[in-house]
Amino acid sequence: MHMHTSASDGTLTNSELVSILWEHDIEFFSVTDHDTIASSIRMPAIAARAALDFILGVEISSTFEGKEYHILSYGFDTENEAFAQLLDKHLAVRVDGDTENAAYLAEHHEQVDLAEYSEYDYDRSRGGWKLYNYTLDKGMIEDIPGFFDLFIERPRHFVFSSPEEVIQTVKDAGGLCILAHPSAYVDGDLLPESTMEKFIDFGVSGFECYTPYRRDEEGQAYYVDFCKRHNVRVSGGSDYHGTFTDRPIGDPPLTTDMLDISDLIP
Repeated sequence: MHMHTSASDGTLTNSELVSILWEHDIEFFSVTDHDTIASSIRMPAIAARAALDFILGVEISSTFEGKEYHILSYGFDTENEAFAQLLDKHLAVRVDGDTENAAYLAEHHEQVDLAEYSEYDYDRSRGGWKLYNYTLDKGMIEDIPGFFDLFIERPRHFVFSSPEEVIQTVKDAGGLCILAHPSAYVDGDLLPESTMEKFIDFGVSGFECYTPYRRDEEGQAYYVDFCKRHNVRVSGGSDYHGTFTDRPIGDPPLTTDMLDISDLIP
C-alpha cells in the first residue's frame, strides 16, 4: 500500500516492480509516488497481466505547523482538474525549492555551478531526486545522510498545501486519505494522539499503523488501538523505494485481515 517507482524517488520501473511483487507473493499493492501519478496511471494493465490486484495511489505532501506530512491517497479520479492542479503545484514546489537549495550550496561549495545544475539530468533507475544525484556526482556526498548534512545550518524546507486542502481535494476527486508513517514525523517516537486527532479533523480516513519506521509490537499496537477507538482505518506499507533505501519489500509483513482496506481492492 506504499511503494515508489522511478517516477519519483524509487529505482524501479512498473514492470520491474511487478516482477518483484510476484516473486514475493504479494497479491495486491499500490504505487504511491511523491506528488505524481505518472506510474500509477500506467500500472493497472501491467498488474492485470501478472494477475495482481492494483489500487490507484499517490503520496501527497502537505505542510502543517512548519513540518512536512505525507498523505497517502487512494481511489481518486485521475481526470479531476483540481486534483491534477494540486499535484502539478507540488511538483513545482519541489523543483523550485531545490533550485533555491542549489543556490545555497553554490554559496558554500565551489563544486556547485548553478548553470550546470540547471542542465543536469540523471538516470532515474538510481532513485532519489535531481539535487541529491547532482551532489552525489560532484563527489560532495556518499549517501542520503550525507546529503542532509549539507543543510544542517539551513534545513531544506518546502511549503506545500495544508493538510485540509490536500484532503479536501482528494475527497472531491472521489478518493480517501491515510496519514503515512506517523512515527517518521517524530524521529521514530509515537506521534501524539492530539496530532492524530487533528488529522482526523482535517479529514483523513485512517493511519499507516504498520510501517518500517516503528516495527515493534508496542508501536504498532499504539496506532491500531488509536484507530479502533476513533473508528478510522488501519493501513500499512513498506515505503519501498527499490535499492534507493534499505527498506525491503513486504516489510512489515501484512495480510488483508490486519488492514481496513478490503473495499479498495478491485
